[in-house]
Amino acid sequence: MFVELIGAEWPDTIPLPTGAGKTSIIQIWLLALAWCGLVEKEGVVPRRLAWVVNRRVVVDQATTEAEIVKTALDGVEAEEIRRGLAMHSLRRVPLAVSTLRGEFADNGEWSKDPSTPAIIAGTVDMIGSRLLFRGYGDGRYWRPSHAGLLGVDCLIVNDESHLTPAFARLLSRIEELKPAEKLPGKPFRVMFVSATESGEGKKRFAADLSLDLVEGSQFRNAFEGEKRLWLHEAADTKSAEAKLETLALESAAMRTIVFIEEPEKARKFAERLAANTSEEQVLLLTGTMRGHERDELAKKENTR
Repeated sequence: MFVELIGAEWPDTIPLPTGAGKTSIIQIWLLALAWCGLVEKEGVVPRRLAWVVNRRVVVDQATTEAEIVKTALDGVEAEEIRRGLAMHSLRRVPLAVSTLRGEFADNGEWSKDPSTPAIIAGTVDMIGSRLLFRGYGDGRYWRPSHAGLLGVDCLIVNDESHLTPAFARLLSRIEELKPAEKLPGKPFRVMFVSATESGEGKKRFAADLSLDLVEGSQFRNAFEGEKRLWLHEAADTKSAEAKLETLALESAAMRTIVFIEEPEKARKFAERLAANTSEEQVLLLTGTMRGHERDELAKKENTR
């Protein structure tokens, strides 16, 4: 992928499954941008990367990955990479990292200096609204600035793009309009990352998982492991819930995940499970929870 990024033919569809190292795109982009800085090749690789996914948990994971990369740049081994990135910045700052999602304050690093390379991890609503001059929480002063930063000299990576087809179509349409056409050397590019392709992309990256399957035992077990599906019929909703409860309590040796559409119904179901086991063994995770509550929940281990 590195060779393609520094070349003329960019892939815009990355067909990778979960667990195949999709966030490695961040490191590859960073290396390509640093290489361009070292060889003084401008206008090939966008200096900003926006990682967009419609899941706050995944946004936080992408932020963590970006912070790890930023910290690694301080090491002696990364001196050339750091210098290559800093060549793009008027302040000689190698990298800025910011997060745009609900319940999380924007540190503003990505927008302080447009010349500084930046990684922005955010949700669809936060990135999409800013791209369309309607940024949530933005005043009139910041709206055109944020739209310009995301629409010019920026690579937008739409992770799990099959979950947000409308946003994928929007990105394709914006790319067709060529927002940076009158600014040579300031490309706007889009990548759709999903094992379930939406068909929005035009050039598919030829992903080969053979090496990952050989060297990564954890990925191999998940990718090639036997997966079984049992269908259980239920006469009505009440019967279905009773069956779910029975299955959830059936084996103490395995962890069980139960998906319920409505948060209130999920809460009541969790209470019934806890009554038959213990509260410590049942965790309830819903989209209405605050980030801190979710993080504390993830630290618990003695769960079913």
